Amino acid sequence: LIEREPFDVIILDEANRNYRAEVFLLPFPQRRPPPPDKRKGDLRVRLLFDDSMEWDVAWQHITQVILFEQMLFDQATSLKAEAKKLIAAKKYLDAGEKLDEAYHYLLKMQVDYPRYPRLGSSVDEFLYLDSGNLYLQKRFAEALNVMEQLYERNPTYNNSLLPGRMGTLVDEIVKGYLDQKDFRSARIVLDRLADKYQDKR
Repeated sequence: LIEREPFDVIILDEANRNYRAEVFLLPFPQRRPPPPDKRKGDLRVRLLFDDSMEWDVAWQHITQVILFEQMLFDQATSLKAEAKKLIAAKKYLDAGEKLDEAYHYLLKMQVDYPRYPRLGSSVDEFLYLDSGNLYLQKRFAEALNVMEQLYERNPTYNNSLLPGRMGTLVDEIVKGYLDQKDFRSARIVLDRLADKYQDKR
């Protein structure tokens, strides 16, 4: 889906065998379909598989309109849900692959449809999920990097528990350096975070 040129979908009623038609982008103002009480007359469309003609489809026969950006958002949501199940099953690498896919969908949304409803909260959820999955793989530095991105976006996410979670990650990173007697790297990590967050305490 993400590699295709943008398109919309209309789904027709039972009288038309619930036909699902992929159409060129529908020219709705601000990309918002009209509310149900305004869906009267015909909707003019051009089918992807035959763009030589425009067709007038009666609104009364259209049961659903699915915009391209909605399909992208729904796919990202589905991939995150799959990742959650894989994490619960302790299949962290497989979950990471699903999260990588979700990232590309969310990135495209942020670039092409930055005002899409609930996009911000979806990105926040993705970052939290990705950070947790990295933590479970003991990839603490990467997990901290992702959680810092989330903190910069939304410091009150998850009832403001992020600083505590970040502290846990820092402890693990520093412990790893100390176990290796790499005191310089441990100090660099602590100094960097102190400089970055000292004004946010």
